Amino acid sequence: MVVTGKTAYAESRYIYYLKFAVLLLSVSSIQQWLDLPVGNTFFWWLIYASVIYCFFRLARLNGRNTIPQVKYWMLLLSLNALYAAFFMSENYWDWKNLISNLMIFSMPLAANVFYKKERLSPILKFWLNISWILFLFLAPFMSSDAFGRFLVPYSFLALFFPLLNKRLKVMVLLALLITIYYGMESRSDMIKFGFCMFLGCLSHWKNFFYRTDRILRFARLVCFVLPFVFVGLGIVGIFNLFQIQEELKMKEGAYTVTDTHGEDMDMLGDTRTFLYTEVLNSAIKNKYVIQGRSIARGYDQSFFSWMLEEQFKGVHGEYRADERAATEVSILNIFNYFGLIGVFLYLWVFVLATKKAMYCSQNIYIKVIGLYVVFRWMFAFIEDFSRFDLNMLFLWIMIGMCYSPYWRNMNDRDIELWIKSL
Repeated sequence: MVVTGKTAYAESRYIYYLKFAVLLLSVSSIQQWLDLPVGNTFFWWLIYASVIYCFFRLARLNGRNTIPQVKYWMLLLSLNALYAAFFMSENYWDWKNLISNLMIFSMPLAANVFYKKERLSPILKFWLNISWILFLFLAPFMSSDAFGRFLVPYSFLALFFPLLNKRLKVMVLLALLITIYYGMESRSDMIKFGFCMFLGCLSHWKNFFYRTDRILRFARLVCFVLPFVFVGLGIVGIFNLFQIQEELKMKEGAYTVTDTHGEDMDMLGDTRTFLYTEVLNSAIKNKYVIQGRSIARGYDQSFFSWMLEEQFKGVHGEYRADERAATEVSILNIFNYFGLIGVFLYLWVFVLATKKAMYCSQNIYIKVIGLYVVFRWMFAFIEDFSRFDLNMLFLWIMIGMCYSPYWRNMNDRDIELWIKSL
């Protein structure tokens, strides 16, 4: 694609807006765990919609440099939204769920946007320069889960840890320590950040990746299949990974830690089996296993009914207390909204992204990102909230990097120069 002056100007305008929008997403990402009201639903929808608009416009400026799998996902999302609007939406809450999920599941457009470092660099630089000022202001109002979710971009930088200058290394280590200590109640944030740091440190020994290339490629395939194996074993009652203490006859309470409030936390406690049970039963009962229930509707449940009745009693009409809009487990949301069709299309996006990263990259760091994307596929079966936040944004940025020939054709030295420019 020939970049004209007009095209370059339009691109710079959208990137300039996204710099501020991504900073605002840092606040939006932690709203649920912030004791300070910021904006309202309309305000945040306006921000999300404008971000999606910028994504659309920037993707069009790519010319032919777009990811076909993202196009297919957006086609499925569009058909799902039409189905939701004409057949599934019955009240205020259904329409609210439809609009919210339409924006959340448009996030894959970010993969098309950040196919070049010239687009990611200014946004990342701006966030790194301003984020700590915003963090220090908000920290007194944050509860545990907020810390790791605010500091997500530092987990991304941790993947390049050996290349960082001293200032960024200190910032990444500080962010990791804050996530571990203050965010102890959020096991998922600690795990994701810790795994990024592990891969980043491992990239220091480049020969390890070259010598174990075939092993890593095989491990990649295993990691894509393994979640389905464990789900199948759990369904038939042979082995439940979420009840690992009981399955392996471990001593109860052996992995209990004390959080920052002085309360005991069971780090291996089962908080997921009932979610799988309710989502799968709902799909079978209402016959939407293949196509999903649409992005307007949740799943039939009973566990949270009492809480939902209290929370939504008398607000904007009748709320279905026996239907929950979403779960904490990403893949269950994909299954509930899009059915098996959506799950396997989602899988296809991850499979091809990591294949390109592992097989077609001229630098070690895109291979490292590919490994992390594989990990995030597995983690989608455990948690990963379906939200319009930094967590999902940076996941799709990394998926876009895996697909992008620009990132893959850079050598190790090119990546190092890019990191040092931040």
